[in-house]
Amino acid sequence: MIVIGSNRKNLDKAGTGMFLVSALLMLALSIFAASMMRSVSAYMDEDIRLRLLAASRHLASRIEPEEVDQLRAPGDMGKPLYAEMKSRLITFADDNCVLYAYYYIPVMPEVGGEPMLQPVCDNDLTEDSYTLESEPLAMEEAPLEALMGTASTSQFSIYSAGFGGLLSAFAPVYSRDGESVVAIAGVDITDEQIISVRRLLRTTSIVLVVCVAAVIASGGFNTFLQIRRERQLRQALDAAVNASRAKGDFLSQMSHEMRTPMNAIIGMTTVLRDSSDIGACARGLKKIEGAAKHLLGVINDILDMSKMESGKLALSEEPFNFRAMIDDMFTIANFSAEIKNQTFTVDIDPSLPEYFVGDRQRLGQVVTNLLSNAIKFTPEGGSISLSARRHAASASPDAGREGCALMLSIKDTGIGISQEQMSRLFHSFEQADNSASRKYGGMGLGLAISKHIIELMGGSIWAKSQPGEGSEFTFTVTLPVAAAPVGESSGDCRRDTYDFSGYRALIAEDVDINREILEALLAPTKLQMDFAFNGREAVEKFKSAKARYDIVFMDIQMPEMDGFEAARAIRALPDPGSKATPIIAMTANVFSDDIKRVMDAGMDAHLGKPIIIDDVLRALAKYLDPEHLT
Repeated sequence: MIVIGSNRKNLDKAGTGMFLVSALLMLALSIFAASMMRSVSAYMDEDIRLRLLAASRHLASRIEPEEVDQLRAPGDMGKPLYAEMKSRLITFADDNCVLYAYYYIPVMPEVGGEPMLQPVCDNDLTEDSYTLESEPLAMEEAPLEALMGTASTSQFSIYSAGFGGLLSAFAPVYSRDGESVVAIAGVDITDEQIISVRRLLRTTSIVLVVCVAAVIASGGFNTFLQIRRERQLRQALDAAVNASRAKGDFLSQMSHEMRTPMNAIIGMTTVLRDSSDIGACARGLKKIEGAAKHLLGVINDILDMSKMESGKLALSEEPFNFRAMIDDMFTIANFSAEIKNQTFTVDIDPSLPEYFVGDRQRLGQVVTNLLSNAIKFTPEGGSISLSARRHAASASPDAGREGCALMLSIKDTGIGISQEQMSRLFHSFEQADNSASRKYGGMGLGLAISKHIIELMGGSIWAKSQPGEGSEFTFTVTLPVAAAPVGESSGDCRRDTYDFSGYRALIAEDVDINREILEALLAPTKLQMDFAFNGREAVEKFKSAKARYDIVFMDIQMPEMDGFEAARAIRALPDPGSKATPIIAMTANVFSDDIKRVMDAGMDAHLGKPIIIDDVLRALAKYLDPEHLT
C-alpha cells in the first residue's frame, strides 16, 4: 500500500508538471498568434492601400487632358462626350470592384482663397451623383497631395467628412505636356470592409487568448479534481480492502457455522444407524432436527444478507396472532436457556391487542435473533427477560385502533458490550468482539439483518450495555391492529386434523427423497397423490388424467422441462379446468425475482424449500374445500 501510494503521488506530480509546461506553451502560442494577426492586419491595410492607389492611377490614365478641357461648365453636360465619360466610369467601377469612380477639376481661388474641387462626373446613377452642377468641394489632404502630383489615399478607419466616410484614393491627371495637373481621378470603397476584417482579427485574437486562459483554468480545475478523485479512490480502496477482509473473515466463520451442524447431522446419523435403542434414537433425531434447523438458519441469514445488499428484502402484510408468535419464540428459545440453566421470563402488556397485520415471520426472526444472542452471551445461571408493551406514542389502550406502536425489549445479564464495540454492533459481517465468534459462534449477520427488517417496518432498534453488566436490546414498530380471523384454530397444525380424502394432487418433483418425504408427511391427510418426475411428464399426466386434479405442486428446476414451462403449458391447455386448478410452486429458489417469475408463469403461490409441512397444509386448506378441516 505504501508503494502504491508513493507511485500515485509521483504520477500526480508528473501530471501537474506536464500540465504546467503545456499551459505555458499554449500561452506562448496564443501571444505569437495574436502578434501574427496584428501583422496580417497591417499587411492587409497596406495591400488595400496599394490596390486603391493602383486603381486611381488606372482611372487617371483613362481620362485624356483634351476631354477635361471640353467638360468644364454645366452646359457641357449635354455633349456626347459627357455621356460617354459617364459610361466609361460605370464600366471602370464594375471591372475594378470599386464603389465609386469619378474625377474632379481644380478650381483655383481668387487671391487669398483656398483651392476647391469641382465634381465633373461619376458612376453613380442616382440623383446624388456628382455632376458639373454640383457645388464645389473643400480641398482635403489626400486630393491636395494629388493636385501636387502625388497619388494619395485617405486615412484608413477614419471617416472623411468631405467624402462620406469612404476610403478614397486620388491620382493626378496631367496635361499633355505633363507639367501641370488638370484633373484629379478618384476611386472609393467603403471602409466598413476593412474595419470588419480588423474587427474579426481582433475578436479572433481575444477569443484565442480567452480559450487559452479557459484551457489553463480548466486544466487546473481538472488537476484539482484528479487529485481529489485519487484521494477518494484511495479511500474507497482502503474501504474495499477492509470490507474484503471482513467478508473473508465472514466466509471463514460461515464455513465453520455450516460445517458444525453438518458434522452433527452426519455423525448422529451414523450413530443412529447402528443403534436399536428407541429412546436414544428419539434423542438423536431431536439433535439432528436441531442441527438441521441451525444449518437452515445459517443459510437463511446468508440469503437475507444477499437480499439486503440487492435491495430485494420484502415484507408481507398478513394478520397474525402476536401473543402466539411470542409464545412460539419463547418455546424455541427456552429450550436453549434450560440447557444453560438460565432463567427466562416473558412479560406482555395485557392491554396489547392480540392480532396485528404485518410480517409475522420477519418480526419473529428479529425476536429470535435477539433472544439467541442473549442466551449465547449470558453465562450459565444468568437471567433473560422479554417484555412487550405499548410505546409511549400509543400508551392509551384506546389508541391505535388502526395502528399500535409496540416496544419489545430483550434484557440479559451477560458479558456486556463496550462503547467502542457498540459503534459497529449493527454492521454486516462483524461482531462486537471478533473473539466472540470463536468462543460463542455466529457469523455477525443477525443484528444487521434485524436492524434492516425493523427499519423496513418503519421502526428503530438500539442497545444499552456496559461490560460485565449485561445488555438490553430494544426495538419499536407500529403495526395495524387486526380482528381475530374467523375459525382460527389454536396450537400447531396437526396433520391428523386435516382430511383431504377425495382430492387428487399432482406433484412434480425430480428428486426421489423429496417425493418420499412429501408422500410420508401428507399420508395422514388421505390426499391422493400422483407424482411426475419432470415438467414434461407433469403436463402429460395433467392432460391425460381421467379425473381432473384438484391441485398441482410444481418443482421449478427439473430436467427436460422446468416448472415455469410446465405451468404455462398447463394453463394453455384447452380444458377449462386447466385455468382454474391451483398450481403451487415448491422450490429452493426463494428470492423475490424467483417469486415474481412463479406468478408470471401463471402459478398461484410459492412455497420455499426446505418444505415446512405446516405451510403445505395451510396451502391445501386454502385452495381446497376448507370444510375438510376436522
